[in-house]
Amino acid sequence: MINIALTVVAGLAFAPLAASAQPGNANVVLRGQMQVLQAAGFSGMAEVAMPQAPAAVRVLPVSAQADETSEALAALIRGALLDGTLNGEGVRALGFNFKGDLFPVKSYAKPADQTVITIFSVTTFRGKTDIIISQGIKETREVRNYLISPEGVLEAASVWRKVNGSSQAESIPVSQAQAGSREMIQFWVRYYRENLKKP
Repeated sequence: MINIALTVVAGLAFAPLAASAQPGNANVVLRGQMQVLQAAGFSGMAEVAMPQAPAAVRVLPVSAQADETSEALAALIRGALLDGTLNGEGVRALGFNFKGDLFPVKSYAKPADQTVITIFSVTTFRGKTDIIISQGIKETREVRNYLISPEGVLEAASVWRKVNGSSQAESIPVSQAQAGSREMIQFWVRYYRENLKKP
């Protein structure tokens, strides 16, 4: 068994995420359990398949890329079954009229690498389906949230961090968040392609 230790942002501290995987299996399954991180707004860990190696770059026509993105997001929305929460301040900075501390969502959680974890969350709080992709970054000790439509369009972005013991959240202009949101969408499209897409 291969033991993998990952870390997630939790205010100024980081909680370990333990995982194990069977080598040689095309659908290596990462199983882990994240501690409830109220400060960072993460709770729970979904079982997800971890590819054995980074996928080779595929160059598709623009229309095909758009179709695959919509297809991938639709499949991920259907499969997001884990009960989780996001930090209320970070969600309010996305424009949600939410009053509480912990915002309930249905989620997938998956390590992107040793220093980043990304969470794909789904909510119908606004009376329609919204996607929030959160990225916890160890180096900068912050959580970035991207509000994305089911078609893959970035609608809003925010960053949450803890400064001198106080949590702070602020909006990020959409123009400045496009690159980060594209990276996160591409990450989850690759996950869909390698683990969920039917041949």
